[in-house]
Amino acid sequence: MRAFLLLPLCGLLVACEFSGEAGKLDPIPRQMCGDMPDPLQSGSAGDGFDCLILDAVRQFMHPDAMLIKAQMAQESAFNSMAISPDSPCGVPMGWTDAEAKSFGLTQVTPACNEAFPLVLPDGHPNLTTDMTSDLWPTSVFNAKANIEQGVRTCMAFLQDVKDAHPGCTDTQYALMSAGAFNSGARAVTGCGMYNTRASNYVNAVLTHYSTFSQRAGWPNPY
Repeated sequence: MRAFLLLPLCGLLVACEFSGEAGKLDPIPRQMCGDMPDPLQSGSAGDGFDCLILDAVRQFMHPDAMLIKAQMAQESAFNSMAISPDSPCGVPMGWTDAEAKSFGLTQVTPACNEAFPLVLPDGHPNLTTDMTSDLWPTSVFNAKANIEQGVRTCMAFLQDVKDAHPGCTDTQYALMSAGAFNSGARAVTGCGMYNTRASNYVNAVLTHYSTFSQRAGWPNPY
């Protein structure tokens, strides 16, 4: 894997990487999302999903696209076929344990009553991995569908924490929604306050956020 380094000479429209020659850096043109340069590009494995993140954030009015990217890094390390080892909400009646896992880039969990568009007419999650199948557009492993439902779920948790904890700042609410996404709304105990599991998760997400934002030239409000 090539190492990426952000230096003052690297502006918002280019990243920099080592070329292999000592002391020499080559510019990497910013990839495009539609007609605009990708503002999330950081030289990471997740860059290929940036345009989907930006589209989903616009669709569901999430406040921070880079936060979604940082959560994806923590949830799945940008592995679109990732499956959790646990079944965080138990196994619904009639489901198998394999169906009750968390799936894909954002680790959506249909068993936790989320990601309804990724559920089949029979009430079971769509776990197809066949990209040629007619079922692929609503598979839990389809990057576009998974990111959309992950962002949608984050927005639901954002509203939950706003209702439960009035008077917090916008940046606190954004992070609180991330903590709730990972550990449930009850894991958020106040403005910027969490139980141990959610706190560890938010701190890990912030580490990714710091790295990505520095490389991309994205402002870090946290």
